[in-house]
Amino acid sequence: MSVVLFVVSSVVSISAVVCEMTDVSSAAYADDLTLLAPTPRAMRLLLQICEEYGKNFSVSFNASKSVSMYVGKHTLSSDLHFCIDGNKIEFVNNGVHLGHVVDDKLDDKSDIISKRNSICAKINNVLCYFSNRDPAVKLKLMIQYCSDFYGSVLWDLNHPSVAALSIAWHKGVRRATGLPYNTRSVYIAPQCELLPLRIELACRCVRFICKCLCSENYVVSAVVCNGVYSSRTQSSVGRNAQFCCSLFKVPLHKLCAVNKQLGFSVENSSISDDCMYIINIYDQGITVCEVPTV
Repeated sequence: MSVVLFVVSSVVSISAVVCEMTDVSSAAYADDLTLLAPTPRAMRLLLQICEEYGKNFSVSFNASKSVSMYVGKHTLSSDLHFCIDGNKIEFVNNGVHLGHVVDDKLDDKSDIISKRNSICAKINNVLCYFSNRDPAVKLKLMIQYCSDFYGSVLWDLNHPSVAALSIAWHKGVRRATGLPYNTRSVYIAPQCELLPLRIELACRCVRFICKCLCSENYVVSAVVCNGVYSSRTQSSVGRNAQFCCSLFKVPLHKLCAVNKQLGFSVENSSISDDCMYIINIYDQGITVCEVPTV
């Protein structure tokens, strides 16, 4: 539930800036608060409201743990600054909000690379501590502890950095299963009974979009509905919806019918007969090797 709430909070913040389709001035999750304003004057009014709230309820805001970020096409004035409780808030080009890296260009590269580095560290830990275990055990541990991809439903799935994440993941699978380093990626997923990472991420994104569309929170459902059906390619969630429809070959109104079973069907249909022949031979070889001797 916490992952869903985090993603909902983040997508509302980002979509409100991009779409400008509804008045979303703040998004809160636990003790984290995001303020959104179209002008510096509006932002100062929001900060003033926070200060008054703090005085009335004995709540203090730490300016050193807060950052300001400008997202827009115009050049930012050098003397522009904001304060909270008399303390100046630092301006940054990117910042971390609930574990999700957001930059002033609304580019997902920084967050994807950060998650890739985290995944590599987790994979190395699993393979280091369980180096003597059976490959099937290592693969199961890797799937269990290294495949969370926290916040991936917010990424632009067409972003080039997603390919770098896929490469790192496939290298980890090769090491866990003992496959040769030059094993083609097309053989890895069927052999390990896993979906290719791009399809796995697409399935997760579809589930997230469908949950948001059916959300009881009007702001969440309105922002995502606008992105999927109105803004389309002008919205990150709309672009992902179009990408998933193209990947799974389904119309937009049947997007919520996408699941992992369909993902396996799409992947199997894209594998050539020669590739399937090689995979079957490899499976038979493993079966023969696993027959106990009498």
